[in-house]
Amino acid sequence: MSEAMRDLANRITADHRAGRLRLPGFERVALRVQAVLADERSGMPQVARLVLLDPALSARLIQVANSAHFGSRDKMASCEAAMVRLGLGTVTELVDSFVANDLLQTPIQALRDEQQRLWRHAVQLSILSRRLAQMSGEVEPERAQLAALVCEIGALPLLHYASRSPELVANMTLFRRMMAGMERSLTNTILRNWNFDEEFHALPERSLKWQRPSEGEVTLTDVLLLARALSIRLSKGAPRYRPPALEEIPAYGKFRFGLQGVDPLLEQVSAEIDQIKLLLK
Repeated sequence: MSEAMRDLANRITADHRAGRLRLPGFERVALRVQAVLADERSGMPQVARLVLLDPALSARLIQVANSAHFGSRDKMASCEAAMVRLGLGTVTELVDSFVANDLLQTPIQALRDEQQRLWRHAVQLSILSRRLAQMSGEVEPERAQLAALVCEIGALPLLHYASRSPELVANMTLFRRMMAGMERSLTNTILRNWNFDEEFHALPERSLKWQRPSEGEVTLTDVLLLARALSIRLSKGAPRYRPPALEEIPAYGKFRFGLQGVDPLLEQVSAEIDQIKLLLK
């Protein structure tokens, strides 16, 4: 670990222990959620669909809904259920606070571009997971969508800290290597300490074990693993993963894609992402 990485890790650890860890949100999504909440005609399902376009905002709502303050031992694993528990007034307050304090504020274009890249990947992964869960009929779709949305959430704090230390992003190639080296441990820390359902804790690691044995019903791990494998077909630039051929992935054999294979699914996901981009313009 380089000195810069060690220093960054120490700062993040100290802020996390002090309850100051910040996950920067995607501005266009957060402002859209805020606007929809201000419209009295909006309902929880509409707001929840928008919240599920932002990993940081989704994580924040789950963290608060599952906190001891709300006195329930049942862990919420969907944004809509979390919002129902919180109530519209509390959700509005949380979103207003999020917009005021947790958006990425930086003049560094490379960091804004990196956030855009991470956001696009998270949304692709979450939509793929939701649609695969729907295909399976055995995994709850919104649970799968949330799990995919936050499975790489450990990258987000690094953007915030880098915005305060421009020297870290002088070389984006090295910065991305730093992110890759710290992302998984940070993701694990956030999911464990932000009150996520226990099943979510191991998902980021398990869903990269491409050839893990998989028998019986489709599981949440199967869904996320296959979504990650398929996501490289939608991504631009260097792939985040290097999975084997689909036929070599046991989880793939649990799904029935028909004669056209995965192409119709990928076309549907691409069309949905295009609609989201229009919505956020």
